[in-house]
Amino acid sequence: LCCGVFWVAMYWSQKASEWSDDASLAPYKNARVDILFNQGCDQWYMSSEVNPCVYGNENGSRTVVLIGDSIASQWFPAVLDIYKEPEWKVVALIKSACPAVDEKQHYKRLGRDYFECYKWRDNAFKYITEIKPDVVIMSSGLMDFTQDQWVKGTSRVLGRIENDIEKITDNALNNAQMW
Repeated sequence: LCCGVFWVAMYWSQKASEWSDDASLAPYKNARVDILFNQGCDQWYMSSEVNPCVYGNENGSRTVVLIGDSIASQWFPAVLDIYKEPEWKVVALIKSACPAVDEKQHYKRLGRDYFECYKWRDNAFKYITEIKPDVVIMSSGLMDFTQDQWVKGTSRVLGRIENDIEKITDNALNNAQMW
């Protein structure tokens, strides 16, 4: 077993080195998702405080909001690249293990319902209605919700913001001008 683990580690190290030298992967070398966590954008699971982190042009004429759990944070480098300055302000609203779906959930790490998530999500969507962004991108990891819970929970959050944003789409990243 020890030799097998060693072999896998060596193989992975060699492949990672090869990949880092691959010119086709150069644009991804500097992609970072830890920026949001290192700057306090995600208050982790024990807090319900909404801490909007603003990037790009703080005075931009257009605003995009990225909201969701840690999976949403993985989209952050792409969102920041697609919605570039000078006209775009990028706002990240991230809370680990808190999906952008209006459903209650039992969080195993806490051993109880995730009340901090409910309060954070409620305040995050209030914030969105206050700033009236041009684009809202929602992303969540896989939770133990039924299909009905996903549909109804997503419908509820979209219903809260539909009158405060210009357009709701399920493919904002595809509709952005990328070049």
